[in-house]
Amino acid sequence: MVVVAGGIYTIAITGELIITSLGMGVILGLFFILINKESQRIEKYLYEEEQKQQD
Repeated sequence: MVVVAGGIYTIAITGELIITSLGMGVILGLFFILINKESQRIEKYLYEEEQKQQD
């Protein structure tokens, strides 16, 4: 939500639609990568805890 609002504000101020769109795409891509890595780490932790409880 904040990213979208910031993007619209930047477009309104600078008038650079293409550059702003590319920048927002890069930011959202980085967020996706970070969230994906964190979720994999949590999933691995939960799996290890489950294995400990079964032993």
